[in-house]
Order: sequence, then C-alpha cells, then structure tokens
Amino acid sequence: MKIIKNFVIILIAVTFVLIPLPKADLYFRIHFMDVAGTTCNLYYATETSNAFCAEQMISADIDYELGQVTFKLDSSLAEELTGLRFDFPNEEHLVCINHITLSSAGVVQKQFNPCDFFAYENLSQTNDIRDMSLVTAKNRAYFLTGSTDPFVVLSDDLVAQIVKGCSSYTLTRLGICIFLAAVYFMAKKNIFSKSKTEKNME
Repeated sequence: MKIIKNFVIILIAVTFVLIPLPKADLYFRIHFMDVAGTTCNLYYATETSNAFCAEQMISADIDYELGQVTFKLDSSLAEELTGLRFDFPNEEHLVCINHITLSSAGVVQKQFNPCDFFAYENLSQTNDIRDMSLVTAKNRAYFLTGSTDPFVVLSDDLVAQIVKGCSSYTLTRLGICIFLAAVYFMAKKNIFSKSKTEKNME
C-alpha cells in the first residue's frame, strides 16, 4: 500500500513538472558601460509578418541608474519570432556594452558575453555603424554610431537562441516539488521535536 502511495505521489509530481503550460514573457536586457540618448528600439519579424515595421517595434527607455535597457517580448511571440533588429539611439557616440541577459519567469535564463553576442557571424546586417570593436580581454563591445538610424540585425541562429530563453516554468515547478518533498521529509523525521534526552532533562 505504501509503495502504491509513493508511486502516485511521484506520478503527480512528474505530471505537474512536465505538463505543458503557456510560456512566460521574455525580458531582453542590454547592459551599458557608456551610452547616449534616451531610448532604444527593438524591431521583430514573425512567420506571418517577416518584416521590420513600426507595428512590430518595442521602444524602451534607457535606465541610466541601472545602466541598461529592457525589452519585454510577449510570450505569444515565442513560437513565431523569426528576426530581431536592435536600434541604438540616434546619436553620434561611442557605445560600450558589457553584458546581455535573458530573463523569463523571474529567472535569468541565459547570459551572453557581448563579444560573442555581437560577433560578426551573429550580425546579418548593420546600418550607420561607423566602427565596431570587440574587446575580448575586457568582455566589452564598442560601437561608434552615427545619428542616422544606427542598428544591427541579429542572425537567425542568434534569434533562435534568444527564443529558447522563454520559460515554461519547468524549473519553477521542479523547485516547488523539491521544496514540498523537503518539508514532507522533515515532518516525517520530526527533526524539530525534542529528543528523549531533552524531555528527561525537563
């Protein structure tokens, strides 16, 4: 009977962890050491509309206190996203990027070294980027931008990596199961109750 009970509990836990759920929104953050301007834009293309247009643009203010800009990609885009274009502020300036992160379901899912993220093979197109330097020794990417629509278009392979950052809450649900199992184990062991020796001393 106990074996059957344990089997049912394990089956419920596995089902809880693996059952498909809608994906969480994805937060794409670019961290700056130096930047000018107030906003950056992220254009996206989808399977149904494979073009970068104003209707498919996410605009975000630069947070100078945190030194970053954050774009929220709706979870509904996860299955059909085909392209991304990052637009720098329209400023003549030397931009320094030192980190890129992808967060979903409240967890950092992936971190990119900017020298890898902006490697030449990961950029399918650039515009009004007067110079670009990847300083691998310091893990920083430098862009000398012009004031006439400077942007970079990410490669298909890089976009595919970004899409994989959307969480299905699998790790979150696994964490819940581990926590409940730990609570159950401690309750069974009764580790917080007084020992016989302590009771006798009283």
